[in-house]
Amino acid sequence: MDAQEHKAIYRRYIELLWIPDRLDEVLASDFIAHDLPPGMPPGREGLKAFRRVVNKAFPDLKVEIVDLIAEGDRVAARLSLTGTHRGEFMGIAATNNQVKTQLFEIVRFSNGKIADRWVMRDRLDELQQLGALPRRL
Repeated sequence: MDAQEHKAIYRRYIELLWIPDRLDEVLASDFIAHDLPPGMPPGREGLKAFRRVVNKAFPDLKVEIVDLIAEGDRVAARLSLTGTHRGEFMGIAATNNQVKTQLFEIVRFSNGKIADRWVMRDRLDELQQLGALPRRL
């Protein structure tokens, strides 16, 4: 597969985040999410479970792909996320606060599917936007 095909599969992956039961279409059977919070099962089932939590907590979540770069078996993306906290998330009751954040994600492909996922995000800023932590520590 070439870089353009990997980018297309990545874009499909982003679309399927709202339909967790269909993520198997783009995730390898031995998929590893290197960023799941504690308590989530490993692999595809963990990502699906986490997406169900996120989708319930932020039902209006919008994800914009700001940058998308592919080389070899990797795709790197910078994503912008905006949503309203309407359900429990990571032990925090709904606040109805608007949350805006960015994350950086790298995925590795194997046999046309995403095999690994690494994410970097500013959880401190997100928790502050939710009101779970003060703006200044």
